[in-house]
Amino acid sequence: MLLLTTSGRKTGRARTTPLLYMSDGARFLVVGSNGGRDQAPSWILNVAATPTVKVQVGRRRFEADAHLLTTEEKTTIWPQMVGHYKGWAHYQLLTDRELRVVSLTPRTGP
Repeated sequence: MLLLTTSGRKTGRARTTPLLYMSDGARFLVVGSNGGRDQAPSWILNVAATPTVKVQVGRRRFEADAHLLTTEEKTTIWPQMVGHYKGWAHYQLLTDRELRVVSLTPRTGP
């Protein structure tokens, strides 16, 4: 699990969400599954509005750039992701909404 802190798109307040993740090189991938509900999780909307986020993985804390993967990018990585956690495939079956995958890339430098 990692902790993702986004800025609320309406309030600007920090919002922290625990999420299952998969490492992919230097980046971390998370899924906006919302348990398969038809509504996207709020953190996805916050990331779309403000893609600079804070992440904590274990004791490591860092700022990251969040990127909503395109359908093509998701198609490439999705089989590996559901191999990592089969629940994501199950959540996709529960909704007609496309589950968004977000890449969190740690920032280097100022």
